[in-house]
Amino acid sequence: MSLAIFTYLSVTVRLTTSPSLEFACPVQYFTRAGGTVEDSRCVTRKRRKPFGEEPHRILSLAPSGIVAFNWSPTSKRIMCLSFDKNDPVLESFSSDGAQRVLAVSDRKLLGPDGYGTLAWAPSGRVFYRLAEAAPNEQYDNIWSIDVDSNSGRPLGQPSQITTGTGFTQTSFSVSADGKRFAYHQMRIQKVFRMVEIQGGTGEIGTPKSLSSEQWENWPLGWTPDSQSVILLSNRQGKSAIYQQNLTTQEMHPLVSDEGAGNAVVSPDGQWVLFTRPSGPNSSGKSAQLMRMPVHGGPVALVLSGDFRYDCVPQSKICLLSEVVGDKRVFSVLDPLKGRGPNVAQADGTSGQWSLSADGKTIALFPAEIQNKIQFISTEGGGTRQIELKDAQLQSVAWYPDNQHLYVSGLFGESWQILRRQLKETGSA
Repeated sequence: MSLAIFTYLSVTVRLTTSPSLEFACPVQYFTRAGGTVEDSRCVTRKRRKPFGEEPHRILSLAPSGIVAFNWSPTSKRIMCLSFDKNDPVLESFSSDGAQRVLAVSDRKLLGPDGYGTLAWAPSGRVFYRLAEAAPNEQYDNIWSIDVDSNSGRPLGQPSQITTGTGFTQTSFSVSADGKRFAYHQMRIQKVFRMVEIQGGTGEIGTPKSLSSEQWENWPLGWTPDSQSVILLSNRQGKSAIYQQNLTTQEMHPLVSDEGAGNAVVSPDGQWVLFTRPSGPNSSGKSAQLMRMPVHGGPVALVLSGDFRYDCVPQSKICLLSEVVGDKRVFSVLDPLKGRGPNVAQADGTSGQWSLSADGKTIALFPAEIQNKIQFISTEGGGTRQIELKDAQLQSVAWYPDNQHLYVSGLFGESWQILRRQLKETGSA
């Protein structure tokens, strides 16, 4: 028996160091390229000695948050990247914070990490980054727009500087003569590994690579015969769902829908169930649960809505969960007929859950409680709970004997995968 493991490997290429800038604020908040922003709603200026001037606030955008900022080459304006309940904006202000001019408004300005970075070159060119469209929204590229350094007025339309996927860009810096632009380019490599589970003891062996690590691979599940793994990969330049045979290592696409995810194979091995995100012009529910023949064929809608789902071939059952109000409701799922009767519900749980091989018990994490696992019976809805001390739990999976769990997370000061035996009382 095998266990799929997913880990992150962060690789950062540093091209240069951004120059030191003289910005400060009264309360420390966070640091981003272009200065130190210590209160996310304000920009404060501090002159160096011999002027001896005390820090004073020159701009406040409350309740909006300032993510990044940079002075114009003439020092007459400040360019700010800020956000509120609307789309993030890139706009400039006069040095006293009075005159406000919009340069760019785009929901992708914050980037995949929720932050942003910018630089204002001596030529008047402003460099910033935009996240890519789905399914590559975890990456970004560098854009620029020419802005008048005195008035803040945009001079023309934005233009894209870098292209491609696989990286995110940060820490922008422009040389004093304006001839060179440097930035950090970072890639988070998603590593997919496999370990053999030792018969009898349930101990796991040494992890080994299953697929080429030049691609991003995310394990989703297994085929019912346990001979192939289902994974999400961008090996063809765009995200798609693949099936990889463990013996031959051959990989072939199952679902080519752009943005498709969360795929499982039905217990009879006939269908692939997957989630298709709605397009930008669609209305109603935000996602769709789809099915298609495992060997290819037409795609059909099963249900509309945001669901989590899983199938277990041993008991030939599929379950789906949906948040209804403040509860997560679990229902039987038929690949052809759709939603069946409700079998359980839980208060305020996270979306991370696993169904036992016999289909009788759901293991899940209570919301905002990082060290507890809750168990819910699908035959009556009874619940029990266990606690793992000094733990921040990440994921859970059942062993086929229905008596053991594999749990990953931060235990103490190290990330681990632990095997836990369940007693009849529900303790571990």
